[in-house]
Amino acid sequence: MVQSAHGSAIAILPPVANADGRLGLCDVLAGSSKLGTSWAAMAYNAGARINRWEFRWDRLEKKRGVWNFSADDPVVASDSANQLSTLGILIGTPGWAVASGRRPGNGVPAGLYRDPSDPRNLWAAYVRGTVRHYAGQVSTWEVWNEPDLSFFWSGNARDYFRLLKVADLVIASVDPSAKVSAAGMVAPDLQFFTRVLQIARADPGWQANHGYFDVTAWHAYGPARLLYDNVTRIRTVLNDYGYLGTPIWITEDGFPSSNPNGEPRQAAYVLQTIVYALAAGASKVFVYRASDDPLPKTWGLISAAGLPRQGYVAFQVAARFLSGTRVPAYAPTDQLERFTFYAATTRVTILWNHSTQDRTVNVDAAGPSATLIDWTGALTILQSVNGQFRLSLPGAAYNAGVDTQGKVVGGPPELLLEDNIVPTGIAGTSYISPLTGISRRLLLFNDGSMPETAVVASTLRSKQREVVQLAPASSKSIDLDLLSGEGYGGAYRISSTSTISGAAVSDRASSLPTSASPIWSIASSVHNVTISNPAPRPTQAQVMAYGRHGRLVAHSSLRLQAFGSAAWHVPTAFRLASLSLSVEAPGGVVVSPFDSRAAAQPSPQNTWYAIKPETSLRLFNPSATATAHTSVRFLGSEAVQSEQVVLLPHHTAQISTQHASEATLSSDSGIVAGYSSPATHSGLVAAAKTRMSLTSTPASPNVAVFNPGETAAHVSLDVVNKQSVKTLTAVVPPGAVSSIAVQSKSDAPRGVILTSDLPVAASPLS
Repeated sequence: MVQSAHGSAIAILPPVANADGRLGLCDVLAGSSKLGTSWAAMAYNAGARINRWEFRWDRLEKKRGVWNFSADDPVVASDSANQLSTLGILIGTPGWAVASGRRPGNGVPAGLYRDPSDPRNLWAAYVRGTVRHYAGQVSTWEVWNEPDLSFFWSGNARDYFRLLKVADLVIASVDPSAKVSAAGMVAPDLQFFTRVLQIARADPGWQANHGYFDVTAWHAYGPARLLYDNVTRIRTVLNDYGYLGTPIWITEDGFPSSNPNGEPRQAAYVLQTIVYALAAGASKVFVYRASDDPLPKTWGLISAAGLPRQGYVAFQVAARFLSGTRVPAYAPTDQLERFTFYAATTRVTILWNHSTQDRTVNVDAAGPSATLIDWTGALTILQSVNGQFRLSLPGAAYNAGVDTQGKVVGGPPELLLEDNIVPTGIAGTSYISPLTGISRRLLLFNDGSMPETAVVASTLRSKQREVVQLAPASSKSIDLDLLSGEGYGGAYRISSTSTISGAAVSDRASSLPTSASPIWSIASSVHNVTISNPAPRPTQAQVMAYGRHGRLVAHSSLRLQAFGSAAWHVPTAFRLASLSLSVEAPGGVVVSPFDSRAAAQPSPQNTWYAIKPETSLRLFNPSATATAHTSVRFLGSEAVQSEQVVLLPHHTAQISTQHASEATLSSDSGIVAGYSSPATHSGLVAAAKTRMSLTSTPASPNVAVFNPGETAAHVSLDVVNKQSVKTLTAVVPPGAVSSIAVQSKSDAPRGVILTSDLPVAASPLS
């Protein structure tokens, strides 16, 4: 126990040795406090691994050409000695360097629009001199601070972009290993930030210079819970302007302990905002600040004398128990916040309530016992009862008379630490083809045993997106018309922590998720397709149309802009021809036929099952060299038992299904299958499996199951509707098709998890 800054006893946790580098502090001083403790060592022991520090121009170069690094060199040396990296801020125009009519400090530098190599570009000279001096010592440079506030920057968005561009070009030439961060913004309307991105995107050197920054930053003040929304909004804006995957750092996040009941509220704010930020996808979080400045102000987690506050311990708790975790589950209620973080062998559930009253909650248990950790780091061992832990969440008593609704900060967080197996990593991205019709909606369902997160957005104008949290064996429906507007005609992007099943439906069509692929084939005769480019860089797509006898009758080259799409239409001379298509594009695209019968396939298969086929089948050999020898076996046909088809390269064959209930296609070379005319359901399956996920819609309320084996298959279907699961069972005889009703035609879409003791093929059925 040590004395806290407010005189009470406080238990500092042992030094955090396992910190993963995501947490940092602002303004970690060099040297030691009055108590003899090293400021940088205290930062390291808290779990910080990076120090955000201002390298002010008006301090380093008070007179032109006269440099003085004596105030900053000790900080960089102290950071290095205590295993902290340094985030340097470039800021502060001295009076001699400010443009005419501008004020020192926040003014636009003189010569800013001159070439960076021109000595009269004073900003470029300052950046060059500072970065050269600290080359290899400062890992990242943040260009200015809060330029969206006139207090810090008197220029406009175009002036700031020029400031950022010049800094990026100079830093790349002087220290290529250093990263560049755009300034931390703070204005919640994002107008200034958006305008900067618009100007950057239009710059001729945008692509060659990777957008002129590696990281973007945000500053978190005000209600803690807004941070989650702000990070997701910033990600949307970044994606809209081509900055896909750009890391977001929260480079200031603070709450002064001088506020009423300030010290416990500061501690809660620190832990809660770190959780919100990491849950929303921020890569790093810096708390403002390490210690009080000498005025005195009380933003610090440590007092000016070197005494820790409760917020210091809350920072330790976050650094220790969230290290190496990711967040696939965020499940809030009106009065309760709940997050689940996963590490290699553990999971941490963090909960707090917004009211001033204590609340009791039940939490599903992963095992027989768990460790409960409060925000001071105190540990309690819990035993589960009937598969649950019963927790008492303290009310925010410190908000009484100050913030009774908990709008700024909630109650003291509690952490539940359990053994757990980490779910699979981010599975990547899938796409839903454009849907015609009205009442468009997307059903997503999680068929696994872990919580999952999915982000749904339009590919063409992702101004809005929806983040979906899916508990195990649950589903959720998203209104696509509400998401992107009723007039939207493009595809949708689904990014998820694991493979999530689903389907999009309207009053006229349906579409299943698919992944981007560099090669696509379409066997069904099709006259129009949309090709979407999900990548942040342009690409070129080649569309080849082949007649039934393998002759190339049309070849088009389509230029696809970043995140753009283009439509291909069959040449007028071949509108009555029966064509198969091949589409090729480096990097991967998504191909969406206008005709629902013409499913596009990202890869040919050696085996196809046509379950309850409604029309003739078309088989296309997309290979340019291999001949495909294909055997077709018919189930339930009175006329024909089997047929042999030889497909030369790029040839297409059309075969009657002979009124069979199922047709099995086996080929010695990969082929693509499709229907010759519109069908109400697909029924084309490329593999028999013992476990699969399907989506049943009002247009296809049944599941048809084909057993290709020689013994009966015992099948179980878990029908998922929101949080409820209904289990159906069936026995499918060998070589037979069974149809199982999973919903009524008036129901909303359902997710179906099918398991079988033998491999079977299955498809939704009308």
